[in-house]
Amino acid sequence: MNNLPMWPGASVVYTRVQTINIARAKEAYVAWYNSHATRHKKPKGWTLPEDIQEAIEALNNGNEEYLKAYAMKYIDYWATKERKAA
Repeated sequence: MNNLPMWPGASVVYTRVQTINIARAKEAYVAWYNSHATRHKKPKGWTLPEDIQEAIEALNNGNEEYLKAYAMKYIDYWATKERKAA
């Protein structure tokens, strides 16, 4: 994370959004896989959910407002992890 924006708290918000995206992508993949897999065939064609792709774009663009709102929307993905680390 060498190219972070200069706004205060950017590293914390970026870390939280990345944690959220990883967890939500795993959940989305497992749900998709379980609904498409058959006994003899692995499914193909999974893509990231659109809102995760939008969050990645916001990370790339340094969109402070979007990222902070996204982190608060999915607070349960990072808050418990931070409490356990403390």
